[in-house]
Amino acid sequence: METVFIFSQDQFNLIRTKLEKIEKHLGFSNDPLPEWISAKEAMLILGVGETTLWKYRQKGLLKASKIDKKLYFKRSDLNDLIASNHSI
Repeated sequence: METVFIFSQDQFNLIRTKLEKIEKHLGFSNDPLPEWISAKEAMLILGVGETTLWKYRQKGLLKASKIDKKLYFKRSDLNDLIASNHSI
């Protein structure tokens, strides 16, 4: 069974801040995650399918760059979309 938690924007920001402090304390900030990620990784991070990812792009909620026929997304753009708690 899956558990779902619903947070207010303030609660989410507080949790994110605390997690960033923990990451920094554990040294994760010295090994940054790649800024550009594939569409497949973006779908996993956002928990959406290909159609929803396409709709995010179509509505201007998410930008992508195409390199050799593959789409790549900036991790910071994904984080901003998650933080905005936007849904289609």
